[in-house]
Amino acid sequence: MKYLLLTVCLLFCLSAKAQNMSLSPAEVAENSLKSLEGLKGVERDWDSFRSYFTPDVRISLLRKSTDGEEEVRHLTLEEFIEKAGANYLKNGFYEYPVTDPVVHTYGQTAVVWQPYAIKFNMEGEEIMRGINIYHLIQVNGQWRITFLTWEAQNETMPVTEWRESQE
Repeated sequence: MKYLLLTVCLLFCLSAKAQNMSLSPAEVAENSLKSLEGLKGVERDWDSFRSYFTPDVRISLLRKSTDGEEEVRHLTLEEFIEKAGANYLKNGFYEYPVTDPVVHTYGQTAVVWQPYAIKFNMEGEEIMRGINIYHLIQVNGQWRITFLTWEAQNETMPVTEWRESQE
């Protein structure tokens, strides 16, 4: 009986690992976002979030500054967690896809374009839209994000126009 239980546990663990390894690039991108979601005052599972990225991931934010100048910010994963974590804890955070992602793969590389919208809580009003662009590589059979860039929409570049121009 002890060996049967051990065998069942081993098969369960192998099955769970195989399921994690079979995530598509789009699923990795979506799951990384879901791991950030939550109500204000709720600490995020940062280890789960980290698991979707390569250790040396580069995160870039493109936006317009308050004076209208284009601005680029580059962050490490830990810098992002430090800056975003405090904000998500204070305000809550829900990011969700506006449309289906556009995914291109070649061998062990992939790019996922995902238009998004953000709310502080599920019932609240939308506070921002934009595009997340994920660059992924396959490491030991698992897709991992190696670059993440996002750009918030602005009055000259709404997300809906981007989507329509692709069809």
